[in-house]
Amino acid sequence: MSWQRIVLVGLICLGVIFAGRSCLNRQRIFASEPSTITRNPDRFNNKKVLIKGQVITVLSIGGTGVYLLQDEKGAAIPIVTYKDTPDVGAFLVVQGIVRKALQIGAASLLGVEEISRTQTGFAEVKKPA
Repeated sequence: MSWQRIVLVGLICLGVIFAGRSCLNRQRIFASEPSTITRNPDRFNNKKVLIKGQVITVLSIGGTGVYLLQDEKGAAIPIVTYKDTPDVGAFLVVQGIVRKALQIGAASLLGVEEISRTQTGFAEVKKPA
């Protein structure tokens, strides 16, 4: 074997090793709605999720903000952010990690720690009848 073939085989082996490592380190992202997450808190706890909805309430204290993201079914979930809070009425797609803050019996308080978000639209928030 010539030295070029040995180098080529070595480079291919390194490529396969690095490709395999990157595949092993990937974390599965669950696309879901707030209503699905609130119904199954144990299934989504500490999992990365992608959720969409409309911002209905915003609260900002210091460098931390919390906003409620509501889906079409009317279920809302709190999103914690360390960036600027979005405007009320914004439609967002949020990537984050579900965190269970408190559990008392069968009831649990959970939210999503925001990693990133994309605004997809804006509309007035519908008031409940």
